[in-house]
Amino acid sequence: PPKATDNLGQNRMTQNGKVNHDDRQIGDYEMINLRNHKGQTALLLAFRFSRHRIGQLLFERGADPHLADNDGNTPLHFNMPGFLTDEFIISTLKNLDINYRHSQRNTYLHQAARCNRENVIKYLLDRGANPKARNYYKNTVLHLAVEHNLSEQIVIDIIESKDLGQLRPDNKKRRFGFFDGFLSLFSLSMFTHMSKTSKSLKSSHRKPQNTFCETWDKQLLNMQNKCDKTALHLAVSQQRVDLVRVLLKKGASRTIKALGDTALDLAIEKKEANSTPIAATIVDLFRK
Repeated sequence: PPKATDNLGQNRMTQNGKVNHDDRQIGDYEMINLRNHKGQTALLLAFRFSRHRIGQLLFERGADPHLADNDGNTPLHFNMPGFLTDEFIISTLKNLDINYRHSQRNTYLHQAARCNRENVIKYLLDRGANPKARNYYKNTVLHLAVEHNLSEQIVIDIIESKDLGQLRPDNKKRRFGFFDGFLSLFSLSMFTHMSKTSKSLKSSHRKPQNTFCETWDKQLLNMQNKCDKTALHLAVSQQRVDLVRVLLKKGASRTIKALGDTALDLAIEKKEANSTPIAATIVDLFRK
């Protein structure tokens, strides 16, 4: 019988993209979920190398999407292919550490954005996934949501989310160190203080100001990726009038430069190059 340490058989089949329909090789549950020397299952490799036909075959034969490799990566870290429903992905994620990063530092939030899984993004945010987590290229989920042309509503949901999952009882998989625990207590203390301050201001007929939330939003909005681009730069590049309007309204910085250009500089370049109504509208948004 084949060994779990062999990088042959089902794993070789996955990498070269050829489907072997021999039931003796991939037909039974034990064989389907064997791991190679890196702890990788055939399903993980199929997802990693975008072999969707093979992945679907393995999945239908009983391959387990929960199984992680030696580095803690699960198949869903690498891909969320179209043959999986949002409901199934969400049910799988319920048993996983939602903030765990794979070898390229992508979280499930990053992968959901790359695969246009808005329902999954919403679920992860509601469970407390960290929207400020950055991958190898320093992209946050906000960068990827804009880059992959996700809806205006999910961009708003990302901006308005908070990394408070560690305070929620349903996010049990999050691992705490001493410093994380200290930050959690600090966050809880801050929100308790802000709540009391807000009530005090209301009682004195003054408008409450949630400084903590405003600071969080500005930080998330203005985070720069490896090319120094903010979400606003990307929205201008994609010529997304709706997202430029939202980001500016939420307080995105107009002065941050990427490769020497602010988002407005980029908008003007687009207008001069294209002379389209959309490009002109975006420039006008900056000047309001």
